[in-house]
Amino acid sequence: MRAVFSVSGNQILSLYEGLASADVRIVHTRHESAAAYAAAGWSEVSNDLGIALVAGGPGFLASLTGVAVTATMELPVLLLSGGPTSTGDRPGAFQYLDQAAIASKVCKGTHKLARAETIEEDLARAADEAQTGIPGPVHVMIPADIAAKAANRIGVTLAGLTRREHTTPIAAGDANLLTQIGDQLAKARRPVVIVRPSANRGRAGEALRELATRLGITPVVMESPRGSEDLKYRAETQRYADADYALVIGPADFAVHFLSKSALASSGRVALIDAAGDPQVERELDVHVRADPERALRAIVARLGDERRARSADGARDAAPSASGALHPLHVGAILRETLGPDDLVILDGGEFCQWVRLALATIPNQVVWNSRLGAIGGSLPLALGAAIAQPNRRIVAVVGDGAFGYHLAEMETAVREGVELTIVVGNDDRWGAEWHTQREKYGRAVATMLGKVRYDEVARGFGARGFDVASDAELRSALSQAREMAHVACLNTRIASVRSPATAP
Repeated sequence: MRAVFSVSGNQILSLYEGLASADVRIVHTRHESAAAYAAAGWSEVSNDLGIALVAGGPGFLASLTGVAVTATMELPVLLLSGGPTSTGDRPGAFQYLDQAAIASKVCKGTHKLARAETIEEDLARAADEAQTGIPGPVHVMIPADIAAKAANRIGVTLAGLTRREHTTPIAAGDANLLTQIGDQLAKARRPVVIVRPSANRGRAGEALRELATRLGITPVVMESPRGSEDLKYRAETQRYADADYALVIGPADFAVHFLSKSALASSGRVALIDAAGDPQVERELDVHVRADPERALRAIVARLGDERRARSADGARDAAPSASGALHPLHVGAILRETLGPDDLVILDGGEFCQWVRLALATIPNQVVWNSRLGAIGGSLPLALGAAIAQPNRRIVAVVGDGAFGYHLAEMETAVREGVELTIVVGNDDRWGAEWHTQREKYGRAVATMLGKVRYDEVARGFGARGFDVASDAELRSALSQAREMAHVACLNTRIASVRSPATAP
């Protein structure tokens, strides 16, 4: 069943009627940015097109952080927004905004439905745009009169939209360059492969895993705001400078030190497969080609033969410290690791607490969704909401610090209302941890970065969820076990020590 994540508004109420008539599930979130995050969560786990629907004016503006995160996650999402009538969409009108100009900064494309007669073709074209090339969000503004006139047809059209993986054929000249990359990787003794998020999904992801198997390496997915300081790939990123051949499929940006020789393949060579709009490259490259990631990966794999190299040993995980006193964040991650089932999904927010948990979970086989290269915090709960609605039989655990949790904690009520099963582990040290530690290191004191002593388990109960107050490893194990058994939303207020992350922020 198709789901649309939305916050209502007068301009789009007619669309609610059309969506309901088409048997589309409308998930009414508590904030427009949460609707965009949830559409991204849906897309991430279902490999399907996500859809968010918001009102115009302030509703549209409020959605944009979630939309920008979706763009950096490279997920196909339609952002549908209401607006004034076709004849009234001009400066001075109530809630007028130049939505196209604003959306163009964070979306692949932006469009306005101009005629009710062509809405099916227009929406299908926007959905294709979101899924073609490097996936990303596409914005469509629906004037109030068009929405009212064509609500039922819009509902039927949205109900029928599905995910399609588009690939672009490789030109003959590019095919020769990809052959060269494959041959060089086959000869390399210390290769590294670094890829953009969308190259790790769907058919491209299958080809990437085959490449990694044949080379005996772990590919690094550029999904973290910490770039090469991402703790999940610490063993791999420490080998960057010593690589004799580096293949980068993605933008030559901060995550790969802009391909600086001092940081990547210092005495080796670099091949880059990027896309239009990615940053310009200053380093001299062995190969530079713009090609579809899936087709490029398959062409490279075809040059490697069937031999499988032994995989390098993963870096040892840091031992979980003693649980005396407040729980160390790494200890929380270690206990969570023990309780995960093979198909469980973990969604991590940003911040110090989640950096430690990411380190603890670095080598697990489970799918782990990170807070994106943009570095926005607070989106883990709505991301988990969208994922839970897409895959209701899968256990989903959201991990978030107390500062980030405040952004969208009201989505606990949405999750309860929608009947999803979700476990939320809140690391509570009563402060904005990253900023608090940075202030003390730089300025010798912390200013305005403490939080109140909030019982988030009690907040959860107020929203109709189950709440657990956790202060020891035994209580944490018990709460995680109970949360697994109950078909409900559970929030664990986990009292942690305030410890500086082992990663360095960019």
